[in-house]
Amino acid sequence: MFEPEGLVANPYLEGLRAVQTTVTPMAALLSTELDSARGAMELGAWTSTTADTFYAELTEHVATLGRASDGCLDNLESKINGRTVMVDASSRDGRWRS
Repeated sequence: MFEPEGLVANPYLEGLRAVQTTVTPMAALLSTELDSARGAMELGAWTSTTADTFYAELTEHVATLGRASDGCLDNLESKINGRTVMVDASSRDGRWRS
């Protein structure tokens, strides 16, 4: 394949895509990690005022995990978007090494 002089495949973009491939399933697991505990609480696994406090905090943690996993994926996507597949070898992206 013909490549204009000085252009190389973007190693930074390739690195980001590799990380995205690894992180996406992890983020999906993270966002659902506490679902079984929350489900058990909703079915009455533990009932008391202490359990109510625990459930409220658990619900906050579930939301935090969801935001964290979404934020991680969004951050990666924003770094990938707009990057070109081919870059000048002397550019910041072109010089990047993993």
